[in-house]
Amino acid sequence: QDMLTTPYVFSEDDAAAMTEAGADIVVCHLGLTTGGSIGAETALTLADTIPKIEAWSAAARNVRDDVIVLAHGGPIAPLMDYIKNTAGSPFLSYRRSSTNCQSGAPRISPAADSALS
Repeated sequence: QDMLTTPYVFSEDDAAAMTEAGADIVVCHLGLTTGGSIGAETALTLADTIPKIEAWSAAARNVRDDVIVLAHGGPIAPLMDYIKNTAGSPFLSYRRSSTNCQSGAPRISPAADSALS
């Protein structure tokens, strides 16, 4: 009680179950982070992760529409790559301005916004 809960989920069933159990934030775990000096050599591709996160997000939001969904691991560490590849997704989107936004989408910095233009 009075704790922020952020369970990792690995499937649609996990996302729904953790949301049903009262999770505040559901974290879609996509495996070991790739790249860098100690990153995993093999993992899902960025393109492979997007449908998974969309499905897991939908499963969680079908239980409760105010649940926050984050993603972690795999190839999504480089933020700009991820933002560029999720721009059209109904669940994975970003806000460029207060007049052009989707509900629940995170804000990005002006520097990131200009890099996408």
